[in-house]
Amino acid sequence: MAFTDRIEIGMKVELDFVDITERLPGVGHKVLCKTSNGKYFISEMYFPHDGRGRIFEGRPPQWKGSTKTIDTITHWAYLPD
Repeated sequence: MAFTDRIEIGMKVELDFVDITERLPGVGHKVLCKTSNGKYFISEMYFPHDGRGRIFEGRPPQWKGSTKTIDTITHWAYLPD
């Protein structure tokens, strides 16, 4: 279930956050992530690949970032234009 949260990013905006158990953002879209400890950061989904840029077949998209941080993501929201 989505919820609206008011945060300040240089201005007051309302963002509709989506629970990661409901759906994930598309690959390559930068989004604002909310963590289980109430912190926010920007990340995006990507397809895992090798050092030559070849995508690993059959692997689902993953969040960019450290494992410690991405394991705490609970919700995400598209950034305002």
